[in-house]
Amino acid sequence: MSIAHPSIFTKGEIDAVSVPIQLIAPETDSQLTPEMKEYFNRVIPSLGVPYMYDYYPGLAHGFAGKGELTFVFKRFLFPTMNHLLEF
Repeated sequence: MSIAHPSIFTKGEIDAVSVPIQLIAPETDSQLTPEMKEYFNRVIPSLGVPYMYDYYPGLAHGFAGKGELTFVFKRFLFPTMNHLLEF
C-alpha cells in the first residue's frame, strides 16, 4: 500500500498494518504532525512488514498538486515512482 495522504490514519490503524506500506511525506504538513511521522517510523518497522518512508525535505502539504509541476515531477515524483516499482 502506498500512502500519499497519511494524515487520515489513526494510531490504531497504524498499529494494525499487516501489508507492505510506503509513506510519502513532505517536510511541512500541518495535517501530518511530527508526532505522527515519528509514530509511523517507530511502529511500522516493529510490525515486521516491508516499509518504505519517502521524505521530501523543503516541500509542504500539497506539493504534488500545486505550482510548477514539471519541477516537482522531475525532482521528486519520478524517484518515488521508481521506489514504488522497487517496493
